[in-house]
Amino acid sequence: MMSRRVFATTNADSGALQALEAYGHRFTEPGRFRIAVREDEIVVARHALEVSDDRSASTQLTFDVGRSPGSQSDCGCSDFDPSRTARTLAVGGVALWWTSGVERKLSISGVALEATTRDQAFDSRELGEGDVFSRVLLRPGQYRLANRLSGAEGRVVVTNPRHAGAPDRKPGIAQSAVRVICGDRGFEPAEIEIERGQGVAWFVVGSTRYRITVELVSEQQAPALTT
Repeated sequence: MMSRRVFATTNADSGALQALEAYGHRFTEPGRFRIAVREDEIVVARHALEVSDDRSASTQLTFDVGRSPGSQSDCGCSDFDPSRTARTLAVGGVALWWTSGVERKLSISGVALEATTRDQAFDSRELGEGDVFSRVLLRPGQYRLANRLSGAEGRVVVTNPRHAGAPDRKPGIAQSAVRVICGDRGFEPAEIEIERGQGVAWFVVGSTRYRITVELVSEQQAPALTT
């Protein structure tokens, strides 16, 4: 069960995962990876991942990293036995890390065990091509969106849900997540409007690195974006 404090959380940081957030990485080549989960700079859990050419392997894996330290397999030893410790993902698939609601801020990093793998390392504190960061925003207001690594900025407006009889809203149908591209020119689109409880997914493309932050700047009902 999620803490009530989760619903009061307003700010987000792709390098410090908390409840209502997720980090994903797409793997384009086969290989074996050692994954570290950190709280600040301290490793609190490790696990293993094998990316395989086997077409029967899963195309998506999810990892709940919000559990208490020691509850996940520790694969920090030198003897790596994929058949015993690693979960298997198909080439081209996505691994997704999320938190289950505990009040911690975590980062995810991975390193390849073979030097021949081009995808040698990845880190949620510095998002690269093929990475995705998502967040569900619950409090209406105006949010400042930024890439701490490049200075690019944007804006997110969160409104109260439209009533069920509105022309653009079907009763009982939840709004899908909004997709934002993070490229060499910044956020596209740079300004978005969503409803309270709706998610945003930021997809990184190109060579520019991203550390995405979302900060509430006004809790009042924000004005709708003009088109």
